[in-house]
Amino acid sequence: MKHLAPFLNDVTYPLYFFDIETVQLPVPRWIGTSPFDSVPFQFSIHRQEERGGPTEHVEYLSDARTDPRDAFVRTFLESTEAPGDIWVYNLSFERRALQQLSLRFESLQADLDNRIGRLRDLMTPFQKRWCYDPAMNGRFSIKKVLPALVPSVSYESLDADVRNGEDACVAFESLLRGEVVSPHEVDRLRESLLAYCELDTRAMVLLMDALHNIRE
Repeated sequence: MKHLAPFLNDVTYPLYFFDIETVQLPVPRWIGTSPFDSVPFQFSIHRQEERGGPTEHVEYLSDARTDPRDAFVRTFLESTEAPGDIWVYNLSFERRALQQLSLRFESLQADLDNRIGRLRDLMTPFQKRWCYDPAMNGRFSIKKVLPALVPSVSYESLDADVRNGEDACVAFESLLRGEVVSPHEVDRLRESLLAYCELDTRAMVLLMDALHNIRE
């Protein structure tokens, strides 16, 4: 617990709780990509101005018709323009995705590198067991930590098609390949993708609040 207080005190508002979803294609579809590159096609951000305050939600999901990276990066940069910590869960994943975008978009490299430098990992206190609950069963993924600390919120409430990152990748691939042709089914699948990614960042807001409550 002694490590939790300095971890929580070392924050810069506004806080951006940020999550990316990526797709890995065996056959490259877009210029500058290689087989099985992780190409980001979606993000969710919850922005919080002060501790315990309301959040503003911003999201992006590719139309599955064009290269998703250009709109992704420009929307992300616009949404995180003001200074502040960018909180993720498992920093290596988002950092690697942003680093690849930085190499791709040379004119935006300084802005992307700025965002990379602002990344913070909310997984740290759980991974290092500064905060632990037996309900986590020795694991520290967000899908184990959230129900342990915030039992009123669960990934089980989501559409069964998209409840984890692998599901999201499979769902987006089906949209890319045109396997879903019914407009109703396309809309339903997109809504499922948006709901899943939104829950990832809302979960981070709830976990940050839970950590503050535990410290006190």
